[in-house]
Amino acid sequence: MCFKDHDNKKRDTKVLIFTSGKKSVDNLVGCLRQIGWPAVGIHSGKEQAEREWIFDQFKVD
Repeated sequence: MCFKDHDNKKRDTKVLIFTSGKKSVDNLVGCLRQIGWPAVGIHSGKEQAEREWIFDQFKVD
């Protein structure tokens, strides 16, 4: 995965990635976390409050 080779010093950069479904969102988040990336996923299976918190975190800074 290309994220493995990304410069660790630039991890404060925020990225939005779209996938084809809920399961792929959860799988991608799990993979990113395993290699040390702080990741969150958002999809219709999440509670509204959690989705709003995720959007707020993305907007910060």
